[in-house]
Amino acid sequence: MAALIYLRVSTDEQAEEGYSLQAQERACRLFCELQEHQVAGVWRDEGYSGARADRPGLQQVLANVRAGDLVLVHKLDRFSRSTRLLLDACERLELAGARLVSVSEMIDFSTPIGRVMLSLLGAFAQYYGYS
Repeated sequence: MAALIYLRVSTDEQAEEGYSLQAQERACRLFCELQEHQVAGVWRDEGYSGARADRPGLQQVLANVRAGDLVLVHKLDRFSRSTRLLLDACERLELAGARLVSVSEMIDFSTPIGRVMLSLLGAFAQYYGYS
């Protein structure tokens, strides 16, 4: 399976502490190695809010995804801080025959309970993004 890795930090502080692009990429690449997925590309958005849909890296990932692909993120809040954007992007991935995978949360978002968790985690990401 091909994996498209998406990385994001919104502030310089995040880039240096905990959620650095390098740390996110390491976690995603380790996941690919353990699951025997081929990395098809890595896209980064540095200094962009997760609530914005117009992030260049995100738009490139969504444009490049194909059936059977995985879009890997370190944590769901790195993908989106907007519940609406998250659900719209997941629907777009689903229509393309791809799926979103968070290597930290490890929830199958294609199951009924996984969809509930996706909405819940998306709502928390949005809440914490605005607090």
